[in-house]
Amino acid sequence: METYAKSLKQSYEVMDIASFAKSEGIKEGERRGERRGEKRGLMEGRKEGRKESLIEVAHRLLQRGMAIDEILFVTNLPREQINELLE
Repeated sequence: METYAKSLKQSYEVMDIASFAKSEGIKEGERRGERRGEKRGLMEGRKEGRKESLIEVAHRLLQRGMAIDEILFVTNLPREQINELLE
C-alpha cells in the first residue's frame, strides 16, 4: 500500500511539473512571438518555448530518478534528446 501511495504521489508530481512546463512554454512562445511581431513568429516561439519546457521537465524527472521510458512517454521527446541530458 505504501508503494502504491508513493507511486501515486510521484504521478501527481509529474502531472504538475508537465502542466507547469506547458504553461511556461506557451508564455515564452508568446513573448518570443510578440517580439517578432508576426503570427508565424508567435507560432514558432510557442513551439520553441514548449520544447524547451519539455526538456526542463525531462531533466527534472531524470533528477528524481524516473525511468527513461516513462519520461519519453510524458514528454514525447526523442530518446536521443533524453540521452543528451544524461551526459
